[in-house]
Amino acid sequence: GFPAVLKPISGAASLGVKKVVDMEDLKSAYQEVIEELRSLVVSSGALVKNDGTGTGVNANQVMDCTILMEQYLDGDEVDIDVVMSGGEWRYAAVADNGPTLEPY
Repeated sequence: GFPAVLKPISGAASLGVKKVVDMEDLKSAYQEVIEELRSLVVSSGALVKNDGTGTGVNANQVMDCTILMEQYLDGDEVDIDVVMSGGEWRYAAVADNGPTLEPY
């Protein structure tokens, strides 16, 4: 149902994240997310927008660009950060996001 959030299953910094409120919005946002993902590169280990310099590797060559749709939840938000290495995770931090602009 709606509202919902579209987002890539791989990513960072809210790149490709869109709030949708109905089916028409979903169709439009999906196309926008696909185009945004096509504009991303991985450079020095970070996911960034392609700046045209030719540095970095196209993101769709090194990460899963599958799009997820999930229920939109309004309210307080916290981040729980972990560090992954060799298939193992370690707790890093919990942070209060504070007020943010939709859909982030």
